[in-house]
Amino acid sequence: MFAAGVALALIAAALLRRRGHVDTGAATAPRPVWAGLLVAVAYAGASTLSGWPGIGVALALAAVTAVLLTRWSRRPGWGQLHVLAAGSASVLAAAVSAYDVPTYSPSSPAADLTGDVAISVIVLLLVGGAWWRISGRAARDRRRAAEPAGHPASPPA
Repeated sequence: MFAAGVALALIAAALLRRRGHVDTGAATAPRPVWAGLLVAVAYAGASTLSGWPGIGVALALAAVTAVLLTRWSRRPGWGQLHVLAAGSASVLAAAVSAYDVPTYSPSSPAADLTGDVAISVIVLLLVGGAWWRISGRAARDRRRAAEPAGHPASPPA
């Protein structure tokens, strides 16, 4: 539920964001790890209480997270790695917490562990693959920007 709320807040922030508006006097965006840590801490904090107090805490954490991510995303330097860090933090936290949550149907401890490890590997492969693709694209863009006009760094194949 919390992850869906953060995802909807990020989508709304992206849709409502003014195109081309960059405040040159503002600070730059924080490193992507801070966006991920913010979401992970909010995800963990949302499950600290149960009942109505827990719902109130989860809503407050979701609101604070949405406001901070929206402000950070408007700063110069915010990029796809920031979006990946914020978007994948709750998925990674859920994969980690799967080891502590009992299964819905009776099964052996070996089957429980196998399922938890399989989910962890799948999540790590998906997030790692997305990071590899985004960081590779950013490196190619930096190389292209550094090339003199009309002089490619390597001949076409």
